[in-house]
Formats: sequence, structure tokens, C-alpha cells
Amino acid sequence: MSRLKHGLWALLVVLLADDAFSAPPASLSASLSSDWIVADDCLGDALTCNCPGCTAYRVRLEQAAFVSNAGGVQFALQNPTGPDGVVLTQAPEPVQPLDVQPTPSPASTVETPSADLGSSVGILTSLAGFPELGQAADPTTESVQVAQTAPGGSVVSAQAANLMAPPETATILRDSGPTNAVTLQRRNPVSYDPHVRGFRYGQILSRVGGVWSPVRQDLDSPISKLDPNLIEDIAVIPGPYASRFGPAFAFIDVETLGTPRYQCGYESHATVGETYRENGDHQHGRVTTYGGGTNWGFIGHYGSRTGSDYRSGNGTLIPSSYNNQSFLGQIGFDLSPSSKVEVRYDRLDQNDAEYALQFFDIDYLGNDSSSIRYVDTDPGGIFSQADFSVWYNRTRYHGDNQNASKAPVRDRVQAAIPGNEDFSAFTFGDRMLTGGRSMWTIGDLGDVQNRIGADYRFEDQEIEEDYTITQFGPPTGQVQFFTNLPKSWLNNAGVFNELVLPMSDDWTTTLGARADFVDMDARVSDLRPGGNITQDQVSQADTLYGFYLLNDVVLTPNWTSQFGFGHAQRNPTLVERYSDGVFLGLIQSGFSRVIGDPNLNKERLWQIDWSVSADYDRYRGRAALFNSWVLDFSTYRGNVISSPDGARLLYSTNTELATLAGFELYGEADSSDYVTLFSGMNYVQGTDQQIDAPLWGVAPLIGRVGVRLHDGNRGQTWGLETSLRMVDRQDRAGVIRNAFDPTVLIPIEQPTPGFSTVDLRGYYNVSRQVSIVSGVENLLDKNSLEHLDLRLPAQGSLPAVAAFSPGIMFYTGIEITN
Repeated sequence: MSRLKHGLWALLVVLLADDAFSAPPASLSASLSSDWIVADDCLGDALTCNCPGCTAYRVRLEQAAFVSNAGGVQFALQNPTGPDGVVLTQAPEPVQPLDVQPTPSPASTVETPSADLGSSVGILTSLAGFPELGQAADPTTESVQVAQTAPGGSVVSAQAANLMAPPETATILRDSGPTNAVTLQRRNPVSYDPHVRGFRYGQILSRVGGVWSPVRQDLDSPISKLDPNLIEDIAVIPGPYASRFGPAFAFIDVETLGTPRYQCGYESHATVGETYRENGDHQHGRVTTYGGGTNWGFIGHYGSRTGSDYRSGNGTLIPSSYNNQSFLGQIGFDLSPSSKVEVRYDRLDQNDAEYALQFFDIDYLGNDSSSIRYVDTDPGGIFSQADFSVWYNRTRYHGDNQNASKAPVRDRVQAAIPGNEDFSAFTFGDRMLTGGRSMWTIGDLGDVQNRIGADYRFEDQEIEEDYTITQFGPPTGQVQFFTNLPKSWLNNAGVFNELVLPMSDDWTTTLGARADFVDMDARVSDLRPGGNITQDQVSQADTLYGFYLLNDVVLTPNWTSQFGFGHAQRNPTLVERYSDGVFLGLIQSGFSRVIGDPNLNKERLWQIDWSVSADYDRYRGRAALFNSWVLDFSTYRGNVISSPDGARLLYSTNTELATLAGFELYGEADSSDYVTLFSGMNYVQGTDQQIDAPLWGVAPLIGRVGVRLHDGNRGQTWGLETSLRMVDRQDRAGVIRNAFDPTVLIPIEQPTPGFSTVDLRGYYNVSRQVSIVSGVENLLDKNSLEHLDLRLPAQGSLPAVAAFSPGIMFYTGIEITN
């Protein structure tokens, strides 16, 4: 209950500060334009506000809506067909306006910065309804622009994130309908590893201002580090169509909140929120202050996320404790009417995190990240936009196998070592990434545009694992040894170009290209004596290139189609090249030691995509087909370790050809002003063509159907959603080749039964200051296991165990803004 008390204390602080944050009352007038009626809290007929404490809303001419001013007076616009048709009458209840996202304060007018530095719209405010197909928080943000041009690309807005009340950021991608290209591997309730169309870490580039990568990929996930309440939107680009971001096969780009601006001078505001999830006592408390003036703004945020073990559908207690504390400090300045800069610092401290069936738990993990971004949109310059950014990210951790919850793993290891009395293991690691990007744009949106740019990334990484085996004899004593990823580093310099060509009013073609020069090395003094990595192998270099062609065609006023064809290359990760026996839990059993190969070849992707979208007044839908061919696909050869059962020794290797093919479907239908039906489905089939066998780490067919109930104002005030998630049985269990006999295949996955779960969630906007969200996940308390999640087979007297998904989970949250 400590987090709940913290949240209530913070709420009290905000309420006591009411006088300090409140704006003076103002009068109201109405003005009319040809397309919009604007009601603002200022005298006169100006469409902009120049007095303190004013606010403006837009409402459609053809529909009546309620508006309210800062002083609390409500008016209704009735029959607004012309100047003589506008009648102002007092109305009983305020309702949020149509098609307008709420501003950070009921007493503010916010200017969204013209430079693409993220939007302040929607900062920590009441929800604005369920996510719809293609909905985005701010269509000017870079991530949204890229996702809209890529076939199968999708965006989740901050509104959708708030509705789900997620414990961490990656789950937003799994549970939002339009992003059905994403599947997850659960490590911990606040650490999920996202897969995109079967691509996994190394093939996916994750960005939060700059590139984020895990310090240890079985215990750390990049975007899970970010507090989900601090995002503007998340874009998923499931193909090689984002050359401006880096060399990769797919991209997850998180756009964080930009600082606000206020037309009427300095303002400051505060928000407090608390979310409680019952199964596992998960609590997420947060306090945020934000404000600024006409040409500057700031955000300060503190969040606390804690949880304990949850129960699965069959009552099994799954080790899942964590204690996360996060901090954000951000400030933005307008250097001129057309140029802006944002400076941001994030800090995460994670303590006592348990990872079910992984070899290690985390005692402590700390992450520091910072970024500076400058954007200039001077219309009189040579470039329509100039964009410069630098960033730094460092993660450190230490962990061990000493928790009592590690018994299922530790007992199997001890049973495999004759005469073993105790097996102790400790690990620590460090990873740093830094870099920068410059991008210049020539031409305006909707016309011929050319983006040219260059970027640079440096990263280093090291992992060490220390083991002690105590023997009770004979002989007695201790045996100590270690495995490691020697301190290794990577330099990546790249250049890119993207040309947008409007071929006609209904047809736009985009051409992109990229080249990268990569050097990788490892510190010779860190190499293990007698290990698997030799001194003459460590220096490696790769030259990468890629290109793509996109076509966006408006078929009719309601139908559009996109076609994409591209090629991309990516270098092996530091782990794939230099890992020397590190116990990384990458496969289903989690029992896997990984040995890298410095001579590993780069991967080369060829991909083709086609999608078609429909958008009618009451119907929306999208279908996408794709096929990927990966030459020199990065995988593993393996040795079977008979005890513990399920353990594998993995050697990094290339297979000549792997294919990933599948489809995605999503649709919505408004059966009335109050009811929306929706459904979605996605499937990926991965095959190692060299051995004609299934690839590992690929999820099965997944579908979702549901219904949303909402108020007649497109869900601006309240909404209720129930959905059925259906996961098919995965019979295509992954296999790899034997390390010494390629004709022998080694299974590294078991088939996984299918299952279905029912979710119920809803929200109510009590006012523009207060929002409530609540729901039930896995309403029928079904016991389920995702195909990518860990499990250990039975061994001797030791029973089979699995990291089952949570059983029934009630949650509720409240957000209060002042």
C-alpha cells in the first residue's frame, strides 16, 4: 500500500495548490468562420486569445456541442448555420468538443510547435476515447510521418496508452488493434521483448530520441525503460522503410512529449495519477509538473512502479517482483519563430526485479539517457527544415541467482553436477550508446521533397558472469569459473537520402537509400584464457547498404493502397560476435549458453509489402501482405545438454536463406453512434530454407474481436470495450542444426497449446481535470502460456514448470490535472 499512500499524498499536494494554479475568470464571446465556430473566453471577435486565462475550442458547424470557459460557465451552440443561427444558452453539463484533443490545462491556449519536436497536445490530461484505426496524437511528428508512408506501418497515440493503463510501454503495442504486427516475450511485468513480424532484437532498431539497446537482452528491453505516461505516440514500421533511422529490418520509434507553450504568458500546472493492478499488487504512482511561457516550456516527472508475484490462471505463483523509480526533466526553447530546441534527461532505477525461469534476477539496474534536438523550419532558408540531434544512453546492472524463486533453475543445475552442494552465480554488465544525426529537408509537404542526412553511433558493451560450485566430495572444495562478453565496441557512420515524388494528385512515390560503415572490436585483455574468442578475430568491419521504393495510391475517395519493395543489411550485434559462453536465456527453456562468432556474416534482407485501406464514415479497415527473404540469416547451431533437460549450447552462425511471410487484417464498423465493432488478425510463418524447418521465436496465428460502447460524441466522455483475444496452437516449434553434424536437427522449442482470453476495460471523463480508467484482463481466469515465454521440462523428480501468463487481473486508475 506504500505506493497508494504516495499517490494520495501527491493528490493532496495538488489540491492544496489549487489557488496557485487557477486562472482568473474571463468573459465569453463567439465568432464564426466559414468552416468552424470558435468559442473563446475573450471579449471581441478575434480567433486568437491575448488575455490571461483564456481557452479556445473548435466545434463542427453541422453538430451541436457544449463548450466551457475557465470560469466554469457552460454554453451550447445550437443550429450553428450562420451568424443569425448561433444561439448561446446555458447548458447543464460540459462535454469535450468534437475532434479536438484536450490541451494541457483548462485555462490555457497551447501553441503546438511548428518544428517537429513532439507535441504538447494531450499532456497528462483526460482521455479522448478509444484508439481508432490510424489515429495519431500529432500527425506532424516524424515517427507518424514515416509510419504513414510504409505499408503495414501503424501508430499508437498517447490517448490509447492512457486508456490501457499499462504497467510498461511495450504492452501498448500488443494490445492496440492497428499494431498487430507486434508480438511480445514476457520477461517481467515491466520488461517485455517486442518482435515485429518475426524479427527480433538486432534486426529491430528501437528509438527514443536516439537508439536504445539492452545491456543484456534476456533481462533488459529498451522501450520498457520508458514510463508509458510520457509518450506522445509509438510508430511501428515493419520493414526496411525508415532509412533515416539506421540500418535495420524493422523499426519501433517512440515519440516523447514535447514541452508546452502558452499564448498568454507564464503558466504552471500539475498532474497526479495512480494505477492499481490487483493480481500482483502492481502500483504505478506518478506526479508531473509542466508549464512555461510564450516561447519556452518545461516538464518534470517522477514515477514509481512496484509489484510482486502474480498468480496464473491455475493458481501458480509466478516470480515477478520489481521496484522501478523514474525521473524526467525536460525544457524547450523557441530560439526564433521558426527554430526550437528541446533538452531532455531521463533516469531509471530498477531494484529487486525477479525474472521467472531466467538464469539470473536483477538486483539493480540503472539507466541514464539524455538528448538535445534542434529543429529549424525557416521558410526563407534553403532548407524547409533542418534537424539536428545528439543523444547519450548508458545502462548498468548487477544480478545473481540467490533469490528463493530461482529454485527451479538452481535445482536443475545442481542435479546435473555430481557431488554439488551449492551453485552460486553473479553477473554484472555495462552498456553505453551515444551518437547524433543531422537531416536537411528541401521542399514542402505535399510537394517534391528531398531529405538528406548523416548519422553516427558509438556503442560499447560488456557482461561478466562469475560462478562458484561447492563440492561436498570427493573431492571437497570450490570450483570457480567465469564467462563473459569482453568489453566490445562498435562505430557506425551512415548517410541517407529520401526523395518524395508526387506523381499526381492521387499517387506519391518515395525513394530511399542508405549506406553505413561499421567497425567492431573487442578488448584483447578481457578475452578468457582458453576461451572461444581469439585475439586475431576481434577486429571486424562491415559495409552496409539499403534502398527502398514506396508507392501510395488513392484508388477512390475511400480506398488507398500502398506497395513497398526494399533491401536492407545489418551487422551482427556485439553479443552475436563476441559472447563467450554467456548464459543468455534466449530460447524457450532459458537454459542456453551463447558463443559468438567474430566472423559472422552480415544479414541481407529483401522484402515486398502490399496493403490496402478503406475509410468510410462508419467503416474502416486495412489488409496487409508481406514476404521477406533474409540471406545469411543470423541464427545458432547447437549442442544438446542432456542435463539439465532442455539446456542448449548455442553457437552463432548464418543460415543461407530464411523466409518470413504472412498477413495482417484489421477492421472497425460503427453500427450506431454508440456502438463500434472491431476485429483483427495477424500471422507470420518463418522458415529456415536451408534445412526446411521452422525458425525459432515466431508467434502463431493471433486474432482479436470485440465491441466498444461509447457516448454519441465519439467517446469523448465515456467508453466501454470488451474483446476476445484468440491465440492459435503453435505446432511449428523452432529447430536449429547440430553444431558438428548439420544433418542432425536439434529442437529448441516445444509446441504451445492455443488459448483465448476475454478483456473488459472502460473509462469515464468526469471533467477535463479528472479521468478514471478501469478494467479486467483475462476475465474468465484462463490459464495460458505464450509461445515465446519460458518453460522447463520435467527432469527426474523435478516437475515441469512454466512462466504462465497472469490470471484474472482487475485494474483501476485515476488522473487528476490542475
